[in-house]
Amino acid sequence: MNESRFMNSDSFEKVIQVLNGLENQGYLRSYAIAGAMATMFYTEAFYTEDLDILILVPTEREESLNPLSDIYDFLKKQGHKEDREYIRIDGILVQFLVASEPLFKEALKNAIEPPYGQTKTRILTHEYLLALMAKAGRPKDFLKMNYLLDEKIDIDRKALDNILLRHELMERWARFEKNRQ
Repeated sequence: MNESRFMNSDSFEKVIQVLNGLENQGYLRSYAIAGAMATMFYTEAFYTEDLDILILVPTEREESLNPLSDIYDFLKKQGHKEDREYIRIDGILVQFLVASEPLFKEALKNAIEPPYGQTKTRILTHEYLLALMAKAGRPKDFLKMNYLLDEKIDIDRKALDNILLRHELMERWARFEKNRQ
């Protein structure tokens, strides 16, 4: 992985260290980098405004109307600033996305753990990134799907098809592939 692809790589590593700390202190049960930044672990760099973090909150927070309040309160006490739906950690906009649907939970459970610099992190696999983007179905997601597929990375097509089938996304995938040709 080419670490120069990411915003400021020192700041990016600090964000990962903050995420690991949140998990170690019990504010998160688990996390993984998702969205555009996860895509860039596998492709060339492109513009993105924020870092999407897919998380599982502690069980007692799952049914809360605001399951992120403890995380935001803790981070603000550490000097990080809230900015709309984001929190700015070392200059990087971070958006926490609670994994509440089965596909999101499964994606998080199957995340891989590569190092980033000297820090271990978690990112979603290509197959789950593609499935989540197909589910969202926004034009920007289809662009990222194309980036992933154009890179000729080692996508496990059988695993992807299995994910798409189990989560009723085959029709969306077929539409994407039709438009891709």
